[in-house]
Amino acid sequence: MRIQLTQQDVDQGVRGSFYHCPWALALRRLRPGRELLVSNDSIKDGAGDTLYLLPRHIVAWIELYDSFGQGDGWESLSFELPSRLGAPHP
Repeated sequence: MRIQLTQQDVDQGVRGSFYHCPWALALRRLRPGRELLVSNDSIKDGAGDTLYLLPRHIVAWIELYDSFGQGDGWESLSFELPSRLGAPHP
């Protein structure tokens, strides 16, 4: 499943927030049944365990967004979420 930001994700995102950053909002929008958090370099479950390391280009964008509030270039950013993370919990 491809994860792509929307303008709404960027506008409503909160800098430095694992739960409310633009990428976390995008994940929740696509998989509302999963408790997935986004750190500066990975996707974590609700217990804080790392489930997936983010691609470098996403990590670089998150660092700029969190440090300087610069969300430029989001339109071209996306990544493929592994299928094991795509399904909601039963």
